[in-house]
Amino acid sequence: MQNKKRVFFITRLGSKGFLLLLFCFLAAGIVVFNRKESQQIVLKEGEVSLADIYAPFSFSYIDREKTRYYREESRKRVQDIYDLDPRVEEAFKAKLDNLFQALGENEEKSETNLSSAAVLSTSLTPSTVRTLSGIEKEERENIKNKLTRIFSFLLKDGIIDSEVKEELMGKSSFMINVHNPKTKSFRKRLVEQLPTVEDIDARIKEQVLFYFPENRRVRIAAEEIIKKNIAPNLVFNKQETERRKEEAWNSVPEVKKEIKKNQLIVARGQRVNSSHLSQITEINRKRSSLGMFFSFAGLPFIGSSLLVFIFIILFWRYYKDFSFSIPRFSIFCLLSFVSLLFLLLARGVIAFSLPAFFIPLSFASMLVAILLNARLAIFLTMLLSLFSGLISNSLDIGILSFVGGIVGVYAVEGVKRRAQLIKAGFLVGLANIFVMLSLSLLKLEGSWKTLIEAIRSGLFTTYLGLALTFGLWGVIKSCLCLMANGLVSAFLVLGFLPLFEHLFKLTTNISLLEISDLNHPLLKKLIMEAPGTYHHSLIVGNLAESASEAIGANSLLARVASYYHDIGKIEKSEYFSENQRGKNKHNKLTPTMSSLIIINHIKNGVEMARKYNLPRQIIDIIRQHHGTSLVPYFYQRALELGKEEVNQENFRYPGPKPQTKEAAIVMLADSLEASSRSLDEPTPSRLKALVEKVINDKFIDHQLDECNLALTDLNKISRSFAYVLNAIFHNRVKYPDANKPKN
Repeated sequence: MQNKKRVFFITRLGSKGFLLLLFCFLAAGIVVFNRKESQQIVLKEGEVSLADIYAPFSFSYIDREKTRYYREESRKRVQDIYDLDPRVEEAFKAKLDNLFQALGENEEKSETNLSSAAVLSTSLTPSTVRTLSGIEKEERENIKNKLTRIFSFLLKDGIIDSEVKEELMGKSSFMINVHNPKTKSFRKRLVEQLPTVEDIDARIKEQVLFYFPENRRVRIAAEEIIKKNIAPNLVFNKQETERRKEEAWNSVPEVKKEIKKNQLIVARGQRVNSSHLSQITEINRKRSSLGMFFSFAGLPFIGSSLLVFIFIILFWRYYKDFSFSIPRFSIFCLLSFVSLLFLLLARGVIAFSLPAFFIPLSFASMLVAILLNARLAIFLTMLLSLFSGLISNSLDIGILSFVGGIVGVYAVEGVKRRAQLIKAGFLVGLANIFVMLSLSLLKLEGSWKTLIEAIRSGLFTTYLGLALTFGLWGVIKSCLCLMANGLVSAFLVLGFLPLFEHLFKLTTNISLLEISDLNHPLLKKLIMEAPGTYHHSLIVGNLAESASEAIGANSLLARVASYYHDIGKIEKSEYFSENQRGKNKHNKLTPTMSSLIIINHIKNGVEMARKYNLPRQIIDIIRQHHGTSLVPYFYQRALELGKEEVNQENFRYPGPKPQTKEAAIVMLADSLEASSRSLDEPTPSRLKALVEKVINDKFIDHQLDECNLALTDLNKISRSFAYVLNAIFHNRVKYPDANKPKN
């Protein structure tokens, strides 16, 4: 048996130890992951540098500006490609064939004129048609061949469209590359020398005169045929041109420059240009890649792990001063989850190169203060503010996180409504602004006059690891951002609070206030089926709330628990005196059976509370509000009957005894309210004596041994109970009867 216990203990210790180490490594890893990245230089092109920036190490970088310049120059040197379009010549030959075929057909029919269809198809004047018709067939074939040679000669070097030529000249494109698809050859041509249709009239006449020197009429007809069919045959080849330009671009290697260690990159007051930006980008990239390995394998990781471990040991020692409704290890897991969530958010902000004020600085502090208590939240704030400073590589951010966290802890103290969290976020934002201004003033040398001049001239800057801002507008923008930080932290608390409440079975004032609504289904059922118990519960709630406030306990928890403490009476409400009308049903039962019914309302209440998903703290108070007390009435009846030996344990509640101050107060208030109903004349002195008697009876019966109530607390509770009971049972003036005749 002992071996099994030992194995179980070692297993539990091993699982806790594993989770402990896992948290240490995760927290340390998040803090130092790519820690060098947090030292990146954050500047944009066009911004003015506020300090001299030197190269931390020797490196080479790609001068992208010069590389782009050389590549653009190489691309510009590539001439546009123009193809000699064969379709122009082919179309001319087809028209020429149609014309001379029509002339031959006309000759066979012995017609003097060519048909109008043939004239329209060739767009020739009638005189030209008549000239060609009057020539012999063999001679016409010779003219056709000569016209084809003239046309081919004119198109051989290419004819360009006049608009295209003007466009090329406007772009300073002095040369193009002419591609002949037939020979697959390329020939460079000056754009200025490329002929247009308007430029080749003289060449047409020259060629026609060369081929038809004797017959003037034939020359006129030949000129008309060529002029009406000549057209530009140089066509831009976009695909080939772009391919060659791309090749030219890629053929230029990247321009690299060497930077020596401690060489000046950007001088203070100098505006950042693209060259500076390339050097800064390379420094940041080198830092990031170098820091990756050393983050997880080097001394920073070990140091962060030890730091986390020290804080865990301090927490374990510090925890002994606290009392919670959930185990210590669950509290540790809760704090671990909240811490890791905060660190992940902080790391995400830095990883995406966002300004450090985007880190929700007070989120974790406010969340833990609401879920647990303010002292633990302050302890966690110290740890997380240190880590936020390490992550952002800024002492200012660490200070801002600490102050904002502390303000957030006290701003959410006693918060009962979700809307109050927004107010808390606003207060955190104000605290952030004051810290920012304080730290900025610390870094500004001089008098008030210097400050005013700095703001006017735009030289006053806000620090804190933010994107550096200038002048009055910069200060205003920083203030707005820090105010937004507080509000965003509050909204994050609103979002994550229900999740952590559900995961760790915790009850906050906010959730207590939600279930304190008297329209809750369980309370409505109580008022319908056990109205006396409902009224009794309301008075117990008032007594418990007042007493809790007197000793600094959770008054809201005490009041809400009082509303639900007797819900187990719903099932057999008629067996409880406050709900009885007429005969007492216990008269027909033995004292033992009656006590079982009375005691069983605890078990029924716990089951009903679980069915309606009431918080664990409420269920605990339902279970503990009678402790192991005796059911005195039925115990005395059993003794009086004396039919059998009476075992006192059969007339006691199963317990446990109250474990918290709130549970003990509900027990005392419950007993006191029931006892006060038996007083014939509830005078202040009698009520005070009754209060003292009830408290003394519970104290003597050892029902208050496990709830950390001090004697001074019991004294305060006694005075509070007496005050409330006096208010409930106060004397009223007897009003005279209006119908009674006067003497």
